[in-house]
Amino acid sequence: MTSRLFLSRICPYSRAFINKPLFRCSTTTSVTGPITDEPDTVPKRSIQKFLEPRLGVTGTWTLGLGILTTLISKEYLILHAETIVAVVDFTIIVVLYRKFGTPIANYLDAQIKEVRDLLYKERDDRVVSLEDKITAEGKTEDTLSVRHDLYELEKETNLLALQVEFLKRQETVNKEVKNRLEYQLHLERFQRRFEQDLLVDWLNKQVVSAITPEQERTTVTQCISTLKSIATPV
Repeated sequence: MTSRLFLSRICPYSRAFINKPLFRCSTTTSVTGPITDEPDTVPKRSIQKFLEPRLGVTGTWTLGLGILTTLISKEYLILHAETIVAVVDFTIIVVLYRKFGTPIANYLDAQIKEVRDLLYKERDDRVVSLEDKITAEGKTEDTLSVRHDLYELEKETNLLALQVEFLKRQETVNKEVKNRLEYQLHLERFQRRFEQDLLVDWLNKQVVSAITPEQERTTVTQCISTLKSIATPV
């Protein structure tokens, strides 16, 4: 807008020229390549879209030059020998960025992707193995559904084994008790027989010692007579 006012003051006949477009595109020529606009997120494009409807096409440059002239005139921006060096350095940086920025960025992105793939390879393999295990566990879910029946069967088997062991031990105890009772019975029988033998022997000795010679002759004579009477035929 300021540029239009400046041109209208200098050349009144330029008002009609100002309202006309600065450039005309020929309709006879065809565009060979695709037209690509800069994205709206670029700050330069955003500033141009904001200032062009208010200041015109050259208003952005006029505003920039005016701000720069104001900074220099008010000595906010002091020009000296190092300013040229700074401008040259900034220009070199911009040129290098525009010329080599994209290849370097692509190379670094490739290196970062390679390192990231190397770092995440083990994690991805672990994830794949875990997914395979989860799939296998899902396939064996039907088999695991009978675990309660298996637990009950194992419990009953253990109870039967305990019962068999109890019966075996009870039988062992019965045998031991029977053997001990039989031992006591045999011991008692032996003791009684021994006592009887001793008593009979003692009685025989007492009877024999109590017989006198006369009783012995009488008894022998009586026995002989008895034997004769038996031997005599009737």
